Amino acid sequence: MSQPSVSVIIPAYNSADTIKRALDSVFEQTYADYEVIVVDDGSRDDLAAAVAPYGQRLRLIRQANAGASAARNTGARHARGRYLAFLDADDFWHVRKLELQAAAFAARPDICYCWTASRWWQIGMPDPARSPVGPDCETRYSEDFIEIFARPYLGTPGVMIHREDFEKLGGFREDLHSAEDVDLWLRAAYGRATGYITAPLFFIVRLEHSLTARHQERTYEDNVRVIEEFCAAHPDFAREQAATVRRMRAKIYENWGSAAYMKGDFAKARALLWNAMRNRVSQRTLWLFAKLLTRGGGLLGKS
Repeated sequence: MSQPSVSVIIPAYNSADTIKRALDSVFEQTYADYEVIVVDDGSRDDLAAAVAPYGQRLRLIRQANAGASAARNTGARHARGRYLAFLDADDFWHVRKLELQAAAFAARPDICYCWTASRWWQIGMPDPARSPVGPDCETRYSEDFIEIFARPYLGTPGVMIHREDFEKLGGFREDLHSAEDVDLWLRAAYGRATGYITAPLFFIVRLEHSLTARHQERTYEDNVRVIEEFCAAHPDFAREQAATVRRMRAKIYENWGSAAYMKGDFAKARALLWNAMRNRVSQRTLWLFAKLLTRGGGLLGKS
């Protein structure tokens, strides 16, 4: 069996109702040199029946439920491709996604990974998978790690990474409940070049039962943890880019505080927004904090 260029890895948990859309978007790719690995992460539905129509076009690997990171790592251990591309079972790709990313690596073999823009999609909207990418589509290469550090939320289904780099870095951390993707993108890009395709080549289908929707609080906690642990591992970066680190912390605490405010947890919102302002004051943080103060009780007011 010849070695494919790209290994497409799809972690799936109770995804029998959505995985067809994801798989169809892979098998309709204009780039053909790939293999598909679906990792059943302990599903309780009939995922096997859902993927059975694809026959030998994919490999189905089963494991006890261990989370998306573990499932992706399992897929990577079985991968034969030079590059790894990840797709969630409830999202889908543009038909030229792999083609354009393979071209990006061919043009700059030194990049550690290439990611693409994304777009939200919901059932009932026109199918964007075959729409023209547009004349403004371009691939941008950068060695500026600050760009990644300041905006590390690349979207796992949009990233293609060298399998060798993925393995050297140990893959996705399985001790993180979320933000494991942010952690990997930071570790991989530090001291390396990256590529970015400006066209939206993967489409996110928002579902109420998604990991982010169910565990928003833990997501913020893990994002803070990833930033702090990265800085601890790279003290020179933390010292030289102190303002950037503070800005990143402030943004996470600001968003976290805003979410707490929307939930009506005003005491927690005050504490989080105060943490944001300790790192960096923004107009939005001040506005949110002022709204909390008008509820009465000052800095330590009752919730």
